[in-house]
Amino acid sequence: MQKFNHVNAGSFDEACELLKKSGGRAQPLSGGTDLLGVCKDHILEDYPETVVNLKAIPGYASIEERADSYVIGAGTKLKDVAQLDGC
Repeated sequence: MQKFNHVNAGSFDEACELLKKSGGRAQPLSGGTDLLGVCKDHILEDYPETVVNLKAIPGYASIEERADSYVIGAGTKLKDVAQLDGC
């Protein structure tokens, strides 16, 4: 496996900006992705120079209860959602 830079994004805007500025040489990393396996198996045409970690973004894996609903962050684990009242 080749070396790559690892960046923890502080927000979704920052992650988007990092990915946009990379000119296609960066890849996002998040829960449920197998980017490292893809790289090891040489599935991508170009190996990423930078991996942008989305899991460090505040609220990414959160559950916020509102009056009559929940706001569920994109990185929330299904086991945590299953434990909500009413599920």
